[in-house]
Amino acid sequence: MIQLKLVAVLFVIIFLLVGCASPALEQIRLAGELPGWKLGHKQRDRLTNSTIWEHIPENDYIGNWSKMVTIQFYAKKQVDPEAFMQGLKSKMARVCNNIQSRVLDKQADSILYEWRIEDCKRYPDQHGLARIIRGKEGLHRVAYTEKTLQIQAETYHKWKKKLLGAYLAAGGQ
Repeated sequence: MIQLKLVAVLFVIIFLLVGCASPALEQIRLAGELPGWKLGHKQRDRLTNSTIWEHIPENDYIGNWSKMVTIQFYAKKQVDPEAFMQGLKSKMARVCNNIQSRVLDKQADSILYEWRIEDCKRYPDQHGLARIIRGKEGLHRVAYTEKTLQIQAETYHKWKKKLLGAYLAAGGQ
């Protein structure tokens, strides 16, 4: 009987502790989210303490995508977003010779930029828009990419607006 009471008390304590747990990590949110898209790939890298989610159109498959929305989170990384962007460009430049990028919007804790990869042996031609946001928990990156040298103007402006409207929210919000 005493053991049963002890188990019941422990159960109540655990239940209360779970209820007091801190909220889930902040996450990047896009207005309208991603109708017509599916999760094609997700990976957590313990070495870099990062997670990547790659969303593709519902008719595509991850091995041969035409468009992609990438969401990345680098936990505990608190560097300047522009410096991080330059670091990503430098890493890609080791593999591809023809990389272009330009900053479209810069704030204290975020940067919006576009980039192109052309004539790279390792990757197909790509044009993309990306935004990096520094949050309390780390760096967040969201990007729209097409396998093309030039995203159509209407799509470009739509995604530029969508990325500028991206914001950070606690886990389930």
